[in-house]
Amino acid sequence: MAHVHGKPLGTRRAALWWLGWHPVGAALTGTVVGLVLGNATAIVFELAFGVPVLGTMALGIVLGFLAGVLVWFRGTSTVNEAYSEVVASVEAGVRAAEVDAMTFVLLGEGVGSRPLVEPHRTYDATVLRLDADALTVDVGTFDLVDRRPVPGGESLGLPYEHVASVEYDGAALVLETTAGDHFEFDTRSEPAELVRVLRDRIRD
Repeated sequence: MAHVHGKPLGTRRAALWWLGWHPVGAALTGTVVGLVLGNATAIVFELAFGVPVLGTMALGIVLGFLAGVLVWFRGTSTVNEAYSEVVASVEAGVRAAEVDAMTFVLLGEGVGSRPLVEPHRTYDATVLRLDADALTVDVGTFDLVDRRPVPGGESLGLPYEHVASVEYDGAALVLETTAGDHFEFDTRSEPAELVRVLRDRIRD
């Protein structure tokens, strides 16, 4: 299946995106960092202020845990702010390195949740790759955490000359073949750009 990431997030936002989906990971990371810093400064604090070594280490753990929770909370905000842009960019189509290849993702129902995160973790997905001479369809899921499709099984390949028509019926992309086959692929929104590009290629 095509590898599609959609809208680039940048290094900082990508890290916050990941942490927003992983509250335990964020808390553990903060705790470990706090432990390391507490351990590194324990002797200095004991000599300078008379604070017991274990006390400094414990304080570092607590502060690190709290920092991890705060970073996770910021991460959930990043997910909630960015996910609509990520989804829209994937659904709008991603042009491959090849000049004639484009990949579109049709998203269906979503499942899975995380605390304070608005979108679902995984969505039913149909990935359509439009190459120079044929359309390839993969039905699987879309992992919003990693922003990539996950293959679900066998691919369907259709040369453009075998596609009779393509329509959007308000709930699904409908393909009719010259052999009389009928295919419907659910989608949450109208794939206008996909329909336009596919019709152009059918006519060529």
